[in-house]
Amino acid sequence: MPIPTRWLEHIRAWKASGDTALDYCGRVGLNAGTLKWWAWKLASDVTSIEPAPAAAAPQIRPTFVELTPLAVVHAQPR
Repeated sequence: MPIPTRWLEHIRAWKASGDTALDYCGRVGLNAGTLKWWAWKLASDVTSIEPAPAAAAPQIRPTFVELTPLAVVHAQPR
């Protein structure tokens, strides 16, 4: 994985966690200064470092069809 992609994934995870850079980096074993530098470096594409939005749940609508017989047909024995 290219280095910027690796850092982009860490930046997204950091932002989504709500932790400070120091807390996040302490938990995952990174240098907080390096994480902040990559966040600054990659900030030209601000949307790329925002946490990815959760996928919207599909809208499921129940379908109900009332069936009404048109006529009752009795089979005659042969």
